[in-house]
Amino acid sequence: VLWCEERLATGDMSVFATRAGPNSCWHPACFVCSVCQELLVDLIYFHRENKLYCGRHHAETLKPRCSACDEIILADECTEAEGRAWHMKHFACLECDQQLGGQRYIMRDGRPYCLTCFDAMFAEYCDSCGEPIGVDHGQMSHEGQHWHATEKCFCCHNCRASLLGRPFLPRRGSIYCSIACSKGEPPTPSDSPGQRPRPRPPSEAGSSTPPTPPDNTLSLTRPEPLVELRTDILPLPEEVIGFSAVDEATRMYYKPPSDDRSGERESQRRIGTRKFPPSQLRALPPIPTEHSSLSPTSS
Repeated sequence: VLWCEERLATGDMSVFATRAGPNSCWHPACFVCSVCQELLVDLIYFHRENKLYCGRHHAETLKPRCSACDEIILADECTEAEGRAWHMKHFACLECDQQLGGQRYIMRDGRPYCLTCFDAMFAEYCDSCGEPIGVDHGQMSHEGQHWHATEKCFCCHNCRASLLGRPFLPRRGSIYCSIACSKGEPPTPSDSPGQRPRPRPPSEAGSSTPPTPPDNTLSLTRPEPLVELRTDILPLPEEVIGFSAVDEATRMYYKPPSDDRSGERESQRRIGTRKFPPSQLRALPPIPTEHSSLSPTSS
């Protein structure tokens, strides 16, 4: 029986393996290790479970191979780690050669290290206290910065409040609990990241007073009553009259008296309708009403 299932022609060479049985044969080019596919040129082979092996790979079917020295482990004890087998003396710290069989270790780039050597060579340093962060310590990291995962180290740079389990604000290489702390001010609940302001109790809310208006707010009061023009006041000379209009004669406002004397009424009419030359007139501002808004004017 040919393993390649091709026929042998008359006169072709073939290889017979007695351990495989008298009816099994191979072309010389097909007589290879089933693992590495290398030719068994010296006809030294190992047959196991109906497969051919070279000496190297046949040993691996029986005994593991050490990942450090690449030799078959013939001893009764070995160490298995990271899916590979090791001689007990070969599974050791790459730096100090301490045997790690049954001990805690850390793999880096496929090589084992004890915890002491790993901390000394690869541990990050805390940005708060400056001490190394060991493998047994919790660690907080953010954009290349590292802290011990403790309330003492991972805290606000200004008020020293713990930031464990809380949002934080990174600025200028430090971390803060709020915008106010990042400016050097006392923290307030309203500007703390991810926090809501503390609601005031009903007693405080009920006793609050409305805010004082700013200085530039004008309050409107009832205007002064209009001047009452009486009939016993004689008309002033033109040179001392102070009422005017912008481009027309002024409007003079007066309140009629309560009595009904025709002479006084006529005198009031003459005073109220008298016009003066524009050169002697000055603008009279409109009289404010109760709902008008005030604005400062310049004289």
